Amino acid sequence: MPNPLHSFVSATNQNPRTCLFAGLQDARNATGRDGTTGAKLSGVSHGSWLGSLGYMAVLDQIGGCFETAKTGVTGSSIERALRHFTTLTEADIQAIYALRCAFAHDYSLHNVHNQPARTHQFAVCADSTSPLITFPTTQWDGLLTSLSASTITLVNLEILGDLVEDVYQEVVSHAAANTLIVRLTGGFNQLQRQYAIRIS
Repeated sequence: MPNPLHSFVSATNQNPRTCLFAGLQDARNATGRDGTTGAKLSGVSHGSWLGSLGYMAVLDQIGGCFETAKTGVTGSSIERALRHFTTLTEADIQAIYALRCAFAHDYSLHNVHNQPARTHQFAVCADSTSPLITFPTTQWDGLLTSLSASTITLVNLEILGDLVEDVYQEVVSHAAANTLIVRLTGGFNQLQRQYAIRIS
């Protein structure tokens, strides 16, 4: 018997097409990847700010809609996605959350928050070898007057895209194994009604 949840999240069966796949496709196209598979294309940059913001919106949707059997997971949608579907450290998760806020709120490279773990002055790069996140030697205090090379958090946007592609594959794998949980109050019916793109 077909697994409707696996069909819904899988990029190989997009009828009806879903908002999840639309977000993935747009993020992929903006970051020099194949729109259907996510494979990186050669000879192009994979470090688009706009594409990275698209990938982080995908994380928001995943964390808002899905979870695993892992218990005690709390936080915003993007935090929940990263806690359920990756093994990132809390410092990494908070830095990604902060970068999403910086990009989404005013397309900038700094985020000041009452939690120090979410206060960052960012720089970004895009290559296949640098770590996802390189933390500063000195925690930035949020004051522009105290910025220096030692307070910069460096994020590799190419590796961030790889991370979200891995999260998506984890979602698909859990769906195939019947271990993916729809956390929406209306269950799978709400998922279909809210996130399917119907073209009449």
